[in-house]
Amino acid sequence: MNFNRNLFYFFWICYTLVFVALIQIWYSSQFVSHFHWFNDSQQWLGLDKLGHSISSFYLTCMYFFFIDKEKNNTTFQIIFKSSIGFWLLLPVEIADGFSINYGASCFDLLANFLGSIFAIFVLQLNDIKYINLFKFSFSPTSFPTLRPELLGNTFIEQIIKDYNGQTYWLTLNLEFLNQKIIPSWLQI
Repeated sequence: MNFNRNLFYFFWICYTLVFVALIQIWYSSQFVSHFHWFNDSQQWLGLDKLGHSISSFYLTCMYFFFIDKEKNNTTFQIIFKSSIGFWLLLPVEIADGFSINYGASCFDLLANFLGSIFAIFVLQLNDIKYINLFKFSFSPTSFPTLRPELLGNTFIEQIIKDYNGQTYWLTLNLEFLNQKIIPSWLQI
């Protein structure tokens, strides 16, 4: 088994720190005493769901690439490991469920599940070396000055909360053209 225990511990420490920071940035002073559901499927034009899917996708990929590089997994191991992104994002949904301004969302849970499944699909197909799936960028907008409590007071909060400045990229590596004039960093 090709399992790195040190990276496993490092992964969980980083996850815990990021989750605690997220609680402070996103949920501070918003908790209620009862858990509730909220249908947010029509909000933010689906960008929130894309963010959930991509987060789950990358958490699952990080687990496979850095912690457990075992290639000869049984079907059960693949299914179990493929759900890691879903399980790591489940506490976010629970926190949403106790938040006054939000609520747990079955659509977020579905997006988390699909992101994990898509990661396993990509990881099992080793021939997709030219597609560098998702990339993320952020450009500050003027909207947080209008609604800082919703879109963030600080730059870090705005990266997480201001969907207006977020861009998600699907990129294609041009190496498949086998042209020496195309630099390896250039992607579409």
